[in-house]
Amino acid sequence: MKLLYKKKLITKENKYSDVYKLSLKPLKQLKISPNIVIKVIPLSHNERMHMYDASFPIWKELEILLLLTNITKKRQLPNFPIIYKYYICNSCTYQNPNLKNNKEKICLIILSEYNKYDLHSWLIELSNQNKSEN
Repeated sequence: MKLLYKKKLITKENKYSDVYKLSLKPLKQLKISPNIVIKVIPLSHNERMHMYDASFPIWKELEILLLLTNITKKRQLPNFPIIYKYYICNSCTYQNPNLKNNKEKICLIILSEYNKYDLHSWLIELSNQNKSEN
């Protein structure tokens, strides 16, 4: 793939997934280097047997991300990263130390817009900013 520039694992303490930041080659006409997040989540046997069942956390997360994407695309809530696509893959490997021994080769792969923060980190930074302003 000639579009790829570099791929970097951006989560090491995450217990449940590998998350990569994928940088694409700079687009000369736009003078930007787009970034995409790739989240690779192992699927347990139960999660595979109950595909898209929102009573399972992974499928609930996907459902919420798709809902937020639709709201963002309608410009009702413009500040959430959107999902470009998601896939089920049958031959996943993991780099995250917490997943290295995971025997599950079937995973959910989510491609989304890059955001420098996860919600938890953003709330902590926002709280710290508010404290320093007071």
